[in-house]
Amino acid sequence: MIGFDFRFSRSKSKMKPVSRLQSFTLPRSYIRLPRREQCSIYAPKSRARTWGPVVFILMAILLAYLSLSHASPPRSRGARPIALGNSYVAEAGDPYSLFYNPAGLAEINQKEFVVDYGRWKSEGEAFSSDFNGLLAFPYRYKDQFFPVAVGLYGEQPAPGASLIDFTVGSGGDAPVEKWTKSFITFPVRLGGAVTVRHQIGAKKSDRIGSSAMSLGLTGGAFIPWSRVLQFGFAIKNLFVGEGDSRGPSINTGLLYRHKGILNMFAELELASGGVLRLRPGLEWLLARGVLRPRLGYAGTDNGGIHNLSTGVGFYLSPYQIDIAYIIPTKTLNDDADQFRASFSYRFGQPQFSEIYYDRALEQASRLDSSVLTLSVKEAEIKESLAEVEQKKRISNEELQNIKSRIEALKEKDLLGEKDSEIRDLRNQVNGLKGQLHNQRQETENLREKKATVRIHVVKPGETLQSIARDYYGDPNQWKKIYNQNPDQIDRGLPKVGAKLVIP
Repeated sequence: MIGFDFRFSRSKSKMKPVSRLQSFTLPRSYIRLPRREQCSIYAPKSRARTWGPVVFILMAILLAYLSLSHASPPRSRGARPIALGNSYVAEAGDPYSLFYNPAGLAEINQKEFVVDYGRWKSEGEAFSSDFNGLLAFPYRYKDQFFPVAVGLYGEQPAPGASLIDFTVGSGGDAPVEKWTKSFITFPVRLGGAVTVRHQIGAKKSDRIGSSAMSLGLTGGAFIPWSRVLQFGFAIKNLFVGEGDSRGPSINTGLLYRHKGILNMFAELELASGGVLRLRPGLEWLLARGVLRPRLGYAGTDNGGIHNLSTGVGFYLSPYQIDIAYIIPTKTLNDDADQFRASFSYRFGQPQFSEIYYDRALEQASRLDSSVLTLSVKEAEIKESLAEVEQKKRISNEELQNIKSRIEALKEKDLLGEKDSEIRDLRNQVNGLKGQLHNQRQETENLREKKATVRIHVVKPGETLQSIARDYYGDPNQWKKIYNQNPDQIDRGLPKVGAKLVIP
C-alpha cells in the first residue's frame, strides 16, 4: 500500500486534479500473523482487530485526496524521514527529532553520531545539495542525565546562495500529573530546540530570505500512549524576520506499530498561508529489523511535480545506513528527483555478530540458570508442603484419639471427674484445631507463592515503565522489576529478548 501527501490551499483558486495513481499489493508474507513461539504472551485476537491497519491506510489516502494542492513542501533532513514522506513528528529516540520534534530526544539513552548528504533537482532548476551532521548523547548533570542533541546543517539551494544552521535541543519528562493535580496521569515528554541561521544570497531561492543572521525556535510534545501507539505535536521554524521565508508550521501526527513488522506514520501539517498537508508513510521491519524498506509521499516540488518517496535502512549494529530516493509519480522521465544517504554510529552498542549469535548463547545460559533456580525453589516448596502434610496427619491422629477418649469418658460414673477430663480434652481439641487451621493457611500461602512466578520476554521498544503498566497498571512500579532483574537492564532499558522475572 502507498502513502500519499496531498495538500490544499485556502486560496480561491480551484483545486487541480490529481495525476493517475498506481496501486500496489503487499505479499501475503508481510501480513501474516506472528508465530505463537515468537510471542511472550499469546492470546487469540478478534477478527475485527485485523481491520485496524487497513482502515488506517484507507483513511490516510482519503484525507490526502481531499487535501490536494500544489504548495511546495519544506526540505527534509535525514534519509529515513524523507523516505517516510517527512512524517516524523511522532517518532522518538532518533537524533533527527532535533529538527522534527525535540520532545522525542527524551528517549535518547546512548551516544550517537549521524551524518547525511542529499542532492535534489526540480524542473527548470539546477542541482542543489545539503549536508547534515548530528551528535546526540545523554548529558550528566548532578547525578542526573539529560538528553542533548547538537546539529550542523549546510545547504546550497541555488548558485550563489547558501544556508547554514547550528541547532541545539533537549527533551525530558514533564510532570503533568503534578501540574494537573493528577487529572492527567499518562506520560508526556516535552522538548525544545534553538537554531542560529546564517543565510547568504537574498531572494536567489525560495529557501533564502534576506542575507543575515537569525534565531529560530522549535518546540514539541511527545506522548508514548502504549507500546504500539505514539502521538507527537510540534511547532517548527519560529524564526525572527525572514529567517525562514516559508514561515512556521504546526505539526501533529501518530505512529502505530503493527505486530512488530510494520510501522505506520501519519502527520498533519498546517503551514503558513493556510496550507494543510497530510503525510502518511509506511516502514516494514524484515529479518528481525535488520532490513527496513520504506514508502511515503514526498509532496509536490517547485516544478509542480508529484513525487513518491522510497527508501531502505540497514541496521547492522553499531552501524546504521539509510538511503532515500524521490520518484516522480507522473512519469519516470520528469526532470525531478532527490537522493539522500545517512550514516549513523551508536557508541557502546554491541556488534552485529554479538547481538545475533553470542548474545543468544548468553541468554540461553541465563535462561538455564533461571530454570535451575526455579527448580530449586520448587523443590524447597514441595519439601515444605510435605512437612506441613505430615504435621497435618499427626494432628488428625491426635484429634481422633482425643475424640475416642471423650466418648469413653462419657460412659464413666464419676460425673465430676468425667466433666473435668472432658473440659481438658475439649481445650486440647480447640488448640489442635487452631494449629490445623494455621497449617492449612501456611499450605495455601506456599501454593500461592509457587503460582506467582511470572516470566516476561522483552520485546523491541519496551521499557520498564511500559512493562510495569502492563502487569501492575502503574508505570511507577518499574523498580520492582528492576530490583528483581538487575543483570537484564542495560542503561535503564531492559535488554531485547531478555526474560524478566515479574515479582
